[in-house]
Amino acid sequence: MTPYGRDTARTGHEVISLTQEGNTMIHTKTILTVNSPAESFAELLRVGLEFRVSEALWGHSGAAQSTGWMPGLYRDAYLAQTPVYTVYSYLTPIAWLLADGVWIMPMVKYTQTTTRVQNKINNAIALIN
Repeated sequence: MTPYGRDTARTGHEVISLTQEGNTMIHTKTILTVNSPAESFAELLRVGLEFRVSEALWGHSGAAQSTGWMPGLYRDAYLAQTPVYTVYSYLTPIAWLLADGVWIMPMVKYTQTTTRVQNKINNAIALIN
């Protein structure tokens, strides 16, 4: 499967998957929102796909340009670890993947929306592991 994605206005993130069965390519389109199941996000995280569901939930390869509201202890650790993939809520990294395949997700309380997003991503990471 070769997934790729693009943003869609007001509806979430469109993820297009191409799979081959024999000589036939099958095209599947899924629209993700913050309310989509953790399984959908697990697949994005598993393949390292860049996504932006909303300002409250997005991810991309590499480290963050900003650490947002991340507390100092976690910020210093994050910057020292050189993540290969980062998931954000707004401008704050809430989970990141290290080169050795280990996911880090500090249990820091932010807003109600970010808590909901953290729970979703935590469940998605559990499905990967």
